[in-house]
Amino acid sequence: MKLLLWVGQASCLPIPGLQAGRLHHYDRGLVDGATVSRLKALGVDSLFPLKHGMDLWTDAQALAALDPAPWARHVLPKPAAPAPPPDRPEPVARREAARQKTLARQRREAGPKPPAHTLESIEYKWIEPSRVWETATVPVNVLLVRNHYADGETLEWALASTRVFADPLEMWATYRLRSAVEEDHRQEKCFWDMTRFRSPAFSLVVNQVLFVELAYSLIQIFLRQAERGDLVGATRQRLLDALLPQENQITFYTRQRFGLFASYEYQELLLTLPEGARRKALGKTRRLRRAQL
Repeated sequence: MKLLLWVGQASCLPIPGLQAGRLHHYDRGLVDGATVSRLKALGVDSLFPLKHGMDLWTDAQALAALDPAPWARHVLPKPAAPAPPPDRPEPVARREAARQKTLARQRREAGPKPPAHTLESIEYKWIEPSRVWETATVPVNVLLVRNHYADGETLEWALASTRVFADPLEMWATYRLRSAVEEDHRQEKCFWDMTRFRSPAFSLVVNQVLFVELAYSLIQIFLRQAERGDLVGATRQRLLDALLPQENQITFYTRQRFGLFASYEYQELLLTLPEGARRKALGKTRRLRRAQL
């Protein structure tokens, strides 16, 4: 079923991929009761934040004040520290343990830091569907939310949807996906050569967009599988700098393990070898050089 997004009263734009049964997310700047009603009539639900001062929000706040039931609370889990690799060599594990002790001591000496502006928990209250919104002809339910941050700040906001969720917290969790999706779109448009078309031919424009989207998606899958979550939101140039080698490196192999060393690190290792090991390395190097002649 091909759906249409209505603009005003006279025109409509086709939206590929917008199908009955889907949940459409959008920003408060695009909130429009007529569009929400038309989408619902076509089988598409809407999820969006409310603007301050909207009758729908004011009515929900009044109903929440009359409701004697306490607000539900959800504490966000703290991100777990990455587990060390199971095959980490013992010398490397000892050095890492010593480094962590040094960092802990430095943090104690520096004193407590002011708490960061990070979301720690939320309080929420679900309000039954109502028809208070004059421009909407379908019932809309509201989820009132209070954000509690680590620095003590509190932010009140509200979500609305034409879909009735089995768990009100699912409504909040679903909307949180929107910011990550929008960041992906911003990265693609601004840093992934999306619009540098080499030809006005429509087929080549489509080819450019498809291959950029495929490359971006494959990179994101690789970063998650390689446990490089710190690079998921990085720009294209930042990814290239972090993932591609920027200098010549020398690789040492021994007992199914390897290490990468810069030229000066390799030179320092050679100059600090004991006499016996130095002679052995020199003999091996001469044999390899003669074999290449």
